[in-house]
Amino acid sequence: MIFSVGIANAQEGNQDRKEKRKELRANFKDVSVEQMAELKTKQLTLNLDLSPAQEIEMKKFQLQQATKRKEYFETRKDKKDVSASERIELKTKMVEEKIAAKNKMKTILTEDQFKKWEQHLAERKMKRSKRHRKMHQNKENR
Repeated sequence: MIFSVGIANAQEGNQDRKEKRKELRANFKDVSVEQMAELKTKQLTLNLDLSPAQEIEMKKFQLQQATKRKEYFETRKDKKDVSASERIELKTKMVEEKIAAKNKMKTILTEDQFKKWEQHLAERKMKRSKRHRKMHQNKENR
């Protein structure tokens, strides 16, 4: 009896998280690429203690990145079914863009800042994978 109540509570929690995520996405749809770039730059400035010159370069770079993301999501909205070759092509392009972004970050940041930035990315990836694993375990327990 107690076990089933725990599962029900976990499922309600997942549903709440999904609804909150949808709300956040809806709120961010109206945000301009300039606002997104500004926000990301401010976060990086806070976390990495960027100099004013670095902040200017970072804002330019984040504006480019935000524009690419917006374009990507706009094209993805129209396509529901993607063939395997198109999926591989998209993933390859995304990996190439990540490599280019990483190289650009190396030119903007100092060595210590870059290490701190990479560590932050690794921590975020770990949190996402834990959440993903937990979500799949909950589905299996149903």
